[in-house]
Amino acid sequence: MKYTFFFISVFLFISCSKTQTSYNVPKIKLNLSDTSTVFLEDIAQDVSVVNLENGGENTLVMPTNFFVTDSIILIGDRARGSVFIYDKKGNLINRIGHRGSNFGDFQDMTDVWFDADQKQINILDKTSTKIFVFGTDGRFLKTTDILNPENLGMVFAKNSKMYVTTAPRNDQNKAISRLSIYEKNGDMLSFHAPGLTSPPLITDLDIVFPHQLEVYKDSIYFLPLLDYNIYNIGFNSAKPAYQIEVPEENQITDEIKEKKVAKDHFDYWKTMDKYKLLYNLSSLFITDDWVSFRYDFMSMHHSRNVFYSKKTGKVLQVTEFRSKKDTTFRSRSMVLAKYGDYFLIGVPNAVKADEKFNKERKSGPLKMSFRLVFFKLKDF
Repeated sequence: MKYTFFFISVFLFISCSKTQTSYNVPKIKLNLSDTSTVFLEDIAQDVSVVNLENGGENTLVMPTNFFVTDSIILIGDRARGSVFIYDKKGNLINRIGHRGSNFGDFQDMTDVWFDADQKQINILDKTSTKIFVFGTDGRFLKTTDILNPENLGMVFAKNSKMYVTTAPRNDQNKAISRLSIYEKNGDMLSFHAPGLTSPPLITDLDIVFPHQLEVYKDSIYFLPLLDYNIYNIGFNSAKPAYQIEVPEENQITDEIKEKKVAKDHFDYWKTMDKYKLLYNLSSLFITDDWVSFRYDFMSMHHSRNVFYSKKTGKVLQVTEFRSKKDTTFRSRSMVLAKYGDYFLIGVPNAVKADEKFNKERKSGPLKMSFRLVFFKLKDF
């Protein structure tokens, strides 16, 4: 099953010209014809599987945010409006889902970010223009008020006092910024500056892919959906940290920039296919040894996961994960999270629902359970 999540709203922008600007940063060279199926045993030195407790009201419907600590697994589910907290064996130990009018209740769960330094769960609620902060035990701690909410996007990441969100398209964003930078003072966020402006190729399409924003070693990184650079975002600057090398014939050209706005998703995808473009870059994760991300090329049926070795500069591309030990295991999952030197992917299992679940669900004979697979790559 393909693990591409479409949710809420996003706007797509470009900054690439016909000839890529070359920066003095590490280059990640892709082979666009490589659509590899790999066995985990061949690429990983260690693999472990966690089966998540799942069912009834605690059934995951649209999991979009995954975070892993030494003791727990956090999963944000937008359809449920909740953050599910599991132990490392997959047992559900708590659930944060506070929709109401009492102090500490959020109205809507727009996005979730886990602050690893503070060990706090941050839930963005655009409806109330606040960020609700919880401990890993599910206990409500505080709220952060957001000033200048007109600049607030649908996803965010934070590091210390800097918060970065994707920027909405509105009257305040006439230059069509990709990002909005906020600064925290006390328990308030205020708009600091826009970031990475460029003319739009496609606007007003309600698709967004997870984890375009990444935090690594006190820095926030950003991977645009249509761009060939991974940016290090600062309060007043955005600098390329890595450059993705794309053949000239597969780069976004002035001709494509001048095309009319796509009328719908299908029109957009047909354009990407027609011009043989690299697109939908997302799922960015950076560790001490690796840079990982995902992209589409022409057909969306063969999304590729990229693992770039910082040590050797070599690239591994994966379209499908399989297992020699378990012939039933097949996953086209994107990377969902990182944990130290480990990456996390997922695969759903269809299992027979019990009678109580069927009555609650009132349709269909199946419920879904999820396997999470942790793997540590071998050097290559």
